[in-house]
Amino acid sequence: MANPAFENIVSEIRRFAATAMDLVSLQEFCVSILAERLSYYDWVGFYMLDPADQSTLVLGPYRGAPTEHVRIPVTEGICGAAVAQGETVIVEDVSADPRYLACSLETKSEIVVPIRANGKILGEIDIDSHILHAFGPADRQFLEECADVCGRFLKDGIGYLAQELKSILSLKLSREDKAVRLAQAIREDGSFRWVGLYDVDTESGEVSNIAWSGPAAPAYPRFPVTKGLTSKAISEKRTVNVGDVSAASGYLTSFDTTRSEIIIPVFSYSRDRVIGTIDVESGQLDAFDTATQVKLEEYARLLSGFWTRSQAL
Repeated sequence: MANPAFENIVSEIRRFAATAMDLVSLQEFCVSILAERLSYYDWVGFYMLDPADQSTLVLGPYRGAPTEHVRIPVTEGICGAAVAQGETVIVEDVSADPRYLACSLETKSEIVVPIRANGKILGEIDIDSHILHAFGPADRQFLEECADVCGRFLKDGIGYLAQELKSILSLKLSREDKAVRLAQAIREDGSFRWVGLYDVDTESGEVSNIAWSGPAAPAYPRFPVTKGLTSKAISEKRTVNVGDVSAASGYLTSFDTTRSEIIIPVFSYSRDRVIGTIDVESGQLDAFDTATQVKLEEYARLLSGFWTRSQAL
C-alpha cells in the first residue's frame, strides 16, 4: 500500500479500534475519517447482515447523502453481489452494471468490501464516488485492510470470556455445577438478563435445561424438540435471533417481560445434528446485534466439548 494517506488512515483506525467501546463507535470513526480525508469517497457506509435474517443487509453508520436502501436483500445490488461472491466488488461505471441499485444520480462508480470474522461474512464497507473509474487496486487493498480491522475487532472481543469459559471447563466439578458457572459467566459478560444451557436429545425428542442464570428458573425446563423457537434452531441447524418475541410464531413464553431472544445451537463433532443450545433472553427489543451473535456463536463452538463429552459417558 504505497499511498501515504491510505497508510495513515489504516494506522489511525487500528489505534482507535484498540480502545473502541463497541462496533458502532468503530464504524462511526471509520466512515468519518474516510469521508473527510478522501475527497473522491463521496458516500461511505457500512451494511451489516441482519442477525435475525441473514438474507438481508441493514444500513449502519454512513456519511453522504441519505439513501432509501436501508435494507438490501443479498440477492440484489452490488452490495448483495459482494456477499454472494464472498469478495470485493469494484464497479467502474455503475450505469453499465445492471446490478446497481440507484441511490444518487451523481454516483458514477462503487466499491464494496466484505467484512469477515471467524470465517463468516458479517457485513461490508460500501463506497460510492462521483467519478468514473474512481477505485483501483490500491483502494481495494486499503479498504480490505480497513475491513480486516473491523473483522478482528469483532473476533477479538471474544478473547477474555473465552479464556474464562475454558478455565471453568477445566475445573473438577460436576457437569451441573460447571453449567451453572458457564451460564453465569456468559450472562455477566454480556450484561444479559437471562442465560440458559440446554441438552437436546433428538432420539427422545426432548430439550432439557441443564443450568440457568437470571432472575428465575425457566418456565419450561423440559419441552419437545418440536416446540418453541428452539425447534427452529434444531431443525434448521442455525442461530435463531428474534428481535421481538411477541411477533414470533411458536414462542414459548418464559417470562412476561421478555422482548427478544437468541438461541445458539451447539453441534456434534460431525456437525450433523444439534446436541445443545445456549438460550439468551432480554427485556429490550432487538437486543442482539451482529457482534453479540458472533460472540455467542463462538462461545457455543468453544463449549461444544461440554456436550459431546457428556454424551460419551
